[in-house]
Amino acid sequence: MLQMKTGRMIAAGLGVASLLIAAPPAHAACNLQGCTGDGYVSTPPMIGTATSGVPGGPITATATWSAHPYNGAHVTGYRVRAERLVPLFDTSTQTTKWIIAETSTSDVQPAEARNLSMTLSQTGTYSFAVQERDGTYWTSYSASSNLVKGQ
Repeated sequence: MLQMKTGRMIAAGLGVASLLIAAPPAHAACNLQGCTGDGYVSTPPMIGTATSGVPGGPITATATWSAHPYNGAHVTGYRVRAERLVPLFDTSTQTTKWIIAETSTSDVQPAEARNLSMTLSQTGTYSFAVQERDGTYWTSYSASSNLVKGQ
């Protein structure tokens, strides 16, 4: 059983299944994989393997993704978010954690797009995430990609 609770889809109160950007229309069918129906999408695309930019030119890195199969043919575009990360050494655990220092978001890409080489503000370590759009609704962002070098 799914219910809306403060903008999150909760599966029988056990945990968050997916973050919704807007409430689904009454004719949308929802399950743990997301919502579908009459153009409604809530399941984010699947992030692919990101690649580092080529040294010597503009500072870039490339994100790749695939459409989520539950969203069907209603997807009308994608938006890519790049996160520049900096390492932070945690002395209490003796581990390095990555902290987001800067984010940038692409213009909306066409529905047929499956990769984007983004021009970045500076060299560094980056990861990417992607959203799908159906004209009205946006999904939450995908999981983060692998780490790459913007160069």
